[in-house]
Amino acid sequence: MMQKIITWLAPPVFLGDENKTRRARLLNLALLTLIALSLIIVAGILAGGRTPLAVIAVDAVVLVPCLVLRYWIHQGRVGLAGSALLTVAFVVITGVIAILGTIRTPTTTFYMLLVIAAGLLFDLGGMIAMTALCSLAIAGLIAAENLGWLPRPDYTNTITQWVTFTALFAWAGSLTFSALQVMRQALARAEQEIAERKRSEESLRRQSQIMGQVHDAIIATDLKGFIVEWNPGAERMFGYSAEEALGQPITFVYPPDQLAFLTNEIQPQVRKKGWHETEARLRKKSGQDFLAHLSLAALKDSQGVVVGMAGSAIDITERKRAEEALRQSEERFRVLTENTSDVTH
Repeated sequence: MMQKIITWLAPPVFLGDENKTRRARLLNLALLTLIALSLIIVAGILAGGRTPLAVIAVDAVVLVPCLVLRYWIHQGRVGLAGSALLTVAFVVITGVIAILGTIRTPTTTFYMLLVIAAGLLFDLGGMIAMTALCSLAIAGLIAAENLGWLPRPDYTNTITQWVTFTALFAWAGSLTFSALQVMRQALARAEQEIAERKRSEESLRRQSQIMGQVHDAIIATDLKGFIVEWNPGAERMFGYSAEEALGQPITFVYPPDQLAFLTNEIQPQVRKKGWHETEARLRKKSGQDFLAHLSLAALKDSQGVVVGMAGSAIDITERKRAEEALRQSEERFRVLTENTSDVTH
């Protein structure tokens, strides 16, 4: 039973919409406070015994829109519920003041809370609009009182005024508490974001140091094939600085006769398998071609969508020359051995 009550009292949470969740939490607290205070105020009015029945009726009727607005909040209509709350509260406050016959009633102070609530719900624009509206209402009530259009006020002080002031303090406290909670949560999120940013910056710094020390060329391109990463190893290998290479199409490091191999073999294999290893002839800034071993992989975002390609290149020209020289030497040795064998026989 207690769990059901707690669940009913809890505000809704809208995943992915922090601002909407914040407003729903504030509205929920304001409405629950108003429901409780309305009951207390009605009890205080009845105990005081000198308040017009119309005021008692208005205060009691407030309970119905409060319950409806809580239902709207849980249905996701937070903005509409906030506007309706401010409208209903404004009409009720103005009506009660008019029935009591004077702005000197403690009820007038609730206008101030409307301004605060409008600011919390709708930021600066809401606060300015509500300030102007309450100011006009007070001006109209003063004019109506001076013209004798309102009933004669009763300035007798009873328990009703005490209850009204207490309710005023309680609602002000609830709004202040909600604002402080929002501020604390915002500060906590900011601290968390700062910590995460520092970790990311440190990780990037370490990666940058590692990439700077790696002898191999490390290159990354976007989905259109334009270079977005060019490490010092690539600068040494190709002769282009990062400023010269970044933003260039990856084709500018391939000789013209290798472009078909790039578009028809390398890129399709990376898209198909997510990675590919091969050998290709590349070209330096000096115009000299060299043979490179390429290790390539597809770059994906958090949703698994391919957004580019990254890979490393190792210059294997000298190795290939050494392997070819060794192969030729072994071939000459084999021929020599065979010839020597023929002579001995």
